[in-house]
Amino acid sequence: MLHVRQLLPAGVFDNVGQRRCLRRTREEGSDEGRVWVAHTHGALLVPCGMAGAYQIMAGEGGLTMIRGLVVLCALTSALISSAAHSETDMFMRAVGFALTGSDDADPRVIANRANCVFAIKNDVYHLNNVYYDRIRFKGWQRQSSYGLEKSITVELHGDDVVFEEETTKPVWGLDPDSIQRLQVVRPDFFQSHHYTYRLLRLDTGDMDRVKRAWQYIYSHGCAGKRSPF
Repeated sequence: MLHVRQLLPAGVFDNVGQRRCLRRTREEGSDEGRVWVAHTHGALLVPCGMAGAYQIMAGEGGLTMIRGLVVLCALTSALISSAAHSETDMFMRAVGFALTGSDDADPRVIANRANCVFAIKNDVYHLNNVYYDRIRFKGWQRQSSYGLEKSITVELHGDDVVFEEETTKPVWGLDPDSIQRLQVVRPDFFQSHHYTYRLLRLDTGDMDRVKRAWQYIYSHGCAGKRSPF
């Protein structure tokens, strides 16, 4: 980070000085806009916008106060950044649970998160193309030798690609040259297929939580589409 190599004496840093400081720091390649300001015990590096206030307080023994303000600003920025990361983590957890019914899912963002395209293993979901008002949930249960098994199906509809499936078929035992020839004669072995409809089957019986996960997705980032009828 580059800073202005100038020690400003107390009492001369007015509004004009702030503008000069900002212009000078930008010319030297710094977007932060910081400047060294003199006080009775030496000098302190402060933002241009705070230099004038610092000079006033420096003459009144306010060094401790200004340092406290600088620390407070840093803590506030850290808290805001932490809150943003927490919201992002919560959003991705909601996406993973909504698509799989599991908290262990690891969805990946494809390109920009604003596009709401997510991949789980080889499956890709385009959630901005989903008709959010046509999402349908249905609970299922059956008795097995392991006990009562519950699941939930989720129907996704859209007028564009909702689900993209990698359809690579097993080619065990083939050498790289044979696989390359197979790609030429049977490209359908390796191409992805796109669908405007997808039926998800989630291995969970928590209907309320599944619905809340989808509501969270479309109220915290994804836009989706409204069905015309």
